[in-house]
Amino acid sequence: MLFFLILFGTISNLSEAEEENKLDLASAEMKSIKDGWPASKLIDGNKGSPAHTLEQPEDHGLWIRVNLAKCSSVTKVIVYNRDSSQQRIIGASLFIKTGDEYVADCGKFDSAKDSYTFDCRGDGNRIEISQDGRVEHPWHLAEIEVYGTSGNSPPVSPPVCKGKVGVTDPKNIARRGTAEQIDGTSPEVEASNAIDGSRDSRAGTITKGKDAWWLLTLPSEIIIREIKVYNREGSDSNRIDGVTVWVGIGLTGGDYERAVKVRTIEFEEGQNLYIFSYLYQKGSSVQIQGGKEIVSLIEVEVHQDLSEYNFRAF
Repeated sequence: MLFFLILFGTISNLSEAEEENKLDLASAEMKSIKDGWPASKLIDGNKGSPAHTLEQPEDHGLWIRVNLAKCSSVTKVIVYNRDSSQQRIIGASLFIKTGDEYVADCGKFDSAKDSYTFDCRGDGNRIEISQDGRVEHPWHLAEIEVYGTSGNSPPVSPPVCKGKVGVTDPKNIARRGTAEQIDGTSPEVEASNAIDGSRDSRAGTITKGKDAWWLLTLPSEIIIREIKVYNREGSDSNRIDGVTVWVGIGLTGGDYERAVKVRTIEFEEGQNLYIFSYLYQKGSSVQIQGGKEIVSLIEVEVHQDLSEYNFRAF
């Protein structure tokens, strides 16, 4: 199957009517973020200001993702390395994806250098740099550029993407559950708004601080692989600071004694998506505890693990 992916990424050629352009990028994400070095630095046009993952080994892999503004026929990806400790990215691989589906394996970072050019073809809306297993050192990259033809300038055969970045992932099982919160029951901010699949609605409490909570109860116990928390934009986006994500079995509102702490969110300016991956935690409840302000959420997604340590399903 991997052979098919590589072949798929190479069989399409640009026609004479097509022109390779630098594609617009919508957002960037990383599995972990070092304070002051957010993923947004990967697409800010400044090669002297890198993004940086946490300064710690990762036992269950590491990843960076860049989301394209439109479904596009990707032809080339250029990754610019930081000017020091360039060997830390060695061993990672680069992929073209549509949503969470892998389209083309573009190759590995096999040496330490200033930049890497991957001549790789495939229709997609996401570029992923990832490495499975234990990763000893943090990653710090300066910039990612993607080239190809987008939906705005369609080639002879328009690009086709099965998954779409910016809409709820169909594998998200949070929508099968029920949501409740300590208070704030008006339709504009009710708890269920955070699992309705829309980025145009939100949940929100009236209570502030550690006593505030939002709770998702799933239909049954599962192995939770990943949790995504979408934050609101604008002047109130910093309300996410200090919010803590918990996982447990049969939790009730405000119950943390029987829960496992996933992570306390540290607010990053301009970052509206917080992803907690490779959890592999058994649970039927996801609870979000307030930080300093009210709990205000755009969307919460929960992804299930169906096979042990199935990091990549080709």
